[in-house]
Amino acid sequence: MAGTESRMRLFPYFGGKNRLAALYPKPTYPLIIEPFCGAANYSGVYCERQIYLNDKNMLPVALLTYLIKATPETILALPLLEPGQLVKNLPLPQVDKNLIGIWCTENGQSLGRCLPHWATITHWANYWGAACRERLAKSVTQIKHWRVQLGAYDCIPNQEATWFVDPPYSLRGGIHYKMGSNQINYKMLAAWCLSRKGQVIVCEAKGANWLPFNHTITQKARSTNQNRYTEVYCHIQDGRIL
Repeated sequence: MAGTESRMRLFPYFGGKNRLAALYPKPTYPLIIEPFCGAANYSGVYCERQIYLNDKNMLPVALLTYLIKATPETILALPLLEPGQLVKNLPLPQVDKNLIGIWCTENGQSLGRCLPHWATITHWANYWGAACRERLAKSVTQIKHWRVQLGAYDCIPNQEATWFVDPPYSLRGGIHYKMGSNQINYKMLAAWCLSRKGQVIVCEAKGANWLPFNHTITQKARSTNQNRYTEVYCHIQDGRIL
């Protein structure tokens, strides 16, 4: 299965790599580990591999745990929303409300209260609706072998793998995460990344210097009214900077 053909989006999440994930180096190991997994967009590109996900934030961990266990029938049974209908009033378990709520937002920075009124006019497929629900129902069949846990990045055993390390950025936007950049010692994180066995891809914003971020990726603008911007990454193999 080709990487770019297998890309999936399980839910929007602030700082997620949905549009960038396939542009990073391909994994060279059968096991992919994401210590700051968020919505696990890199793993979604290579979903057929062994996937080990970790995050310190309970929300993405709970959503991923739910989706790994879910069946297509479970997803298709979730109700659709009318514009303005409050998610909190749905007679559903909280994790179902959270899944629908996060799909009522553009970037998953917080849970949406209701479906935006413009969702039925533009970008409908990017919000909770029949098309989104159908995609999710297909996606959950491909992630049954994934593993996810709640915890700090440095609790993951060192092992040969492709490590996709996407922490809250030390510069742009990092403080806006629930478990943000103010909770990370980047000098310690750099040493930890360099000590990993195997391939390590570390993501950051342009201007960061806690590792040699000597590779760039340019994010394409969604429309002619938006500017392109550049993200950077450090590529490491067994402690050696590539």
